[in-house]
Amino acid sequence: MSYLKINIPKRAQEKVSISPQGTHPASFLSTALKQSTPIDFHSSVTGRLLGMIDDGQIPLVSWSEQEASVALPARSIVDLRNDHVGREVLLMFEQADQSRPIIIGVLRTKENRPQALVPLEVRYDGGRVLLDADTELVLRCGKSHLTLRQDGRVEVYGETIVTRAAGANKVQGGSVQLN
Repeated sequence: MSYLKINIPKRAQEKVSISPQGTHPASFLSTALKQSTPIDFHSSVTGRLLGMIDDGQIPLVSWSEQEASVALPARSIVDLRNDHVGREVLLMFEQADQSRPIIIGVLRTKENRPQALVPLEVRYDGGRVLLDADTELVLRCGKSHLTLRQDGRVEVYGETIVTRAAGANKVQGGSVQLN
């Protein structure tokens, strides 16, 4: 197991285990060539997500314009996953303080774009809502769900199933089986 020593502002130094998913070349930690123009820390900066510590709660980032070549802990306004480690991120800085980065997004490339979602068509037709599915439609809530299948089968699951009717409560079928 390899260890990476990082500087954490206003805290003691720690050694952080790099998990197999988070192992990346040490070149991520070294600063790139300094740009000749000073950076405006009120605007966004492109950086890199180097890893996550504290069970994925604290992301570690670096960017080419930072003063020291260390991984800094950051906050994030987006949900981060292990597969984001090593990817470019968009950073802003709290109160323009470069020791306080905030991840505002994970940048996408052709290779890591999410697959297109199939659009869900919901129609309102004269007082009723219509949802169409090709093979199966599932409504799920907690421990219960209702499944409608293409072959006509309807399944109702739940801890307790209650039917009520002001008039007759009918159960009809080719055959009716109880217990």
